[in-house]
Amino acid sequence: MKIALTLLTLTTLFTGCVDKNGFDRFNFSPEQQQWENNQVNSKIQDKTEIQGIVSAVYLNKVMPDLYKNAEYFYVTLYLKNESEQLSFTLNDQPSMLQEELPHENSFKKFTKDVKQWNKHYILGFMEQKEQDILSLEAKNDNISSNKMVFKKDE
Repeated sequence: MKIALTLLTLTTLFTGCVDKNGFDRFNFSPEQQQWENNQVNSKIQDKTEIQGIVSAVYLNKVMPDLYKNAEYFYVTLYLKNESEQLSFTLNDQPSMLQEELPHENSFKKFTKDVKQWNKHYILGFMEQKEQDILSLEAKNDNISSNKMVFKKDE
């Protein structure tokens, strides 16, 4: 009986100390939390080695009032060879919008990116009405990223 009472007391104490959210210890706004929850990273590689890194955020989930009627992504890209040009596809369909943004842009308030060598893009794709899973990929003839998978609806 003493053991059961001790275990019950310890369980109650530890349960009261548990954070309810992984972001509680950070000073993130609700938009920043959505940003982090909807960000996927991937390596860009050729057949033998890593050539860069790409990070994508599904903007429709982060800012649903602003980004709707199409699929939008904010992409940060680093390539070892800056002359390489990549195309982006969503579920194997090419982007309809690919705009390079300046390093200082309105999305910087959500990121901690201070690297001057990164490139930033906003991508737009036709709305994927029949798809609940979105698969974004960066590639050219020589290099490609792994597919970055996003869920449309949760």
